[in-house]
Amino acid sequence: MLATMNVADLIQEIERLPVTEKVKVVEFVEALKGTKQVRHIDSAVVEKTADKVFREHAPLFEKLAR
Repeated sequence: MLATMNVADLIQEIERLPVTEKVKVVEFVEALKGTKQVRHIDSAVVEKTADKVFREHAPLFEKLAR
């Protein structure tokens, strides 16, 4: 049943919980905040994007370099 719930449904279910269970939900969410998700970007994409940014904003970078 949980797999088909959307966020609004999940929130409603959490609101129905007794306080002691809500505390567990809060602890779980706080623990999730502490986890870092590492995202990797292909180096070719980074290089292409950087080239585009530097090309499009060359005057700004020239001023910043002074």
